[in-house]
Amino acid sequence: METLLAITQIEPRELARLAILGVLYGAPLAWVIRTVATTLLRSAGLSHPNHYRLWPRLPWRLVWVPVIRFKEWREEVFRMGRKATAGWVGLPAMLSMIYRPGTVLLGRGYAWGFGWLVPVGQKCSRHLFMVAMTGAGKTVFLTTLVALWRGSVFLIDPKNQVTRILRRRSKKTWTVIDPFCLGGIPSASWNWFDEAYAAMEREGPQAAVRVAMKCAESLVITPSGDRSPFFPNSARGFAVSLLLFVLRYMPREKQNLITFRGLLSRGLDGETNNREEAVEFLLYTMAECDDFGGVISNGAAALNNAGPETRGNVFATLREQTKWLDLPELHPVLTGESSFLSPELKTRSDLVVSLVAPVGAIREELAPFCRLLTNTIAHTFEVLP
Repeated sequence: METLLAITQIEPRELARLAILGVLYGAPLAWVIRTVATTLLRSAGLSHPNHYRLWPRLPWRLVWVPVIRFKEWREEVFRMGRKATAGWVGLPAMLSMIYRPGTVLLGRGYAWGFGWLVPVGQKCSRHLFMVAMTGAGKTVFLTTLVALWRGSVFLIDPKNQVTRILRRRSKKTWTVIDPFCLGGIPSASWNWFDEAYAAMEREGPQAAVRVAMKCAESLVITPSGDRSPFFPNSARGFAVSLLLFVLRYMPREKQNLITFRGLLSRGLDGETNNREEAVEFLLYTMAECDDFGGVISNGAAALNNAGPETRGNVFATLREQTKWLDLPELHPVLTGESSFLSPELKTRSDLVVSLVAPVGAIREELAPFCRLLTNTIAHTFEVLP
């Protein structure tokens, strides 16, 4: 009680002087304590980007952040398209971007020739593109980013480094597609037809046509410089019909892209040993299918009405662009029950899907598979609310 009375008897001028002294001496002292403590924790491996925001700070950012927002609005409304607006972010703006859980970690602040301790983050509202020379730390940075991200992740990990480091330490569910068994564990499986069933359950039976079109766009591409894309376009259209034929008329255990490839190569060979007759029987059987609004029968009729040379070129195009399905390493991946479905990457926050394969394979023989998987996930993200 006596202490409270003594404080209330201090004159307002004296209180103001004490407050100013507290700011002048207390703020630098707090900054020194925070810097020393953070440095020691970092050297011992105990520092975490989530912890920095918990330290007491002067509230200058409450004033500066609205100033930054006003400058961005002014540039967008009055300067965009009239003059160059790109430039390096200033020091106050950079220090205002303190990393918080849920944002994307960009690294530590850097100014005046040395790195600062403050972790810098940004809201995930734009695409990020990282460019750096070999040995600059891209893999380490990506490992940190994936470890901190509070959501599901689709990861292409050619070196298996990020997956190897985080899979055992992470609390998330890791699904690793590893056709060449680089990680020493059995690969997860992914059957495209399971994605089609999920779309049909979510949006109705006719959704199968749309996802089949997206799949065909990934399976058949038009070569760059091709001035007559008739055959790739025709092959893509027939691929849609054949995918839907497998989906509707093949037994459930045979609904996979390997069966799709077999029909292209051998036709319906259960009725004859002659390859040409087997292809003719396949087209005849498809022409009798009226499901999905006639998409299956229309695709077969288009080839039946074409000349033998045109039909041969369409089949040759499809067989050439789907020859990657003959890779024996991909058969267990594409024929088993799916270990995950693409909607889970958006509806869940604890799933990591990692595709592990050598860089050369991703660029060459596995490039179509990577394209199919990536495009399927991207399409799912577009249609899901």
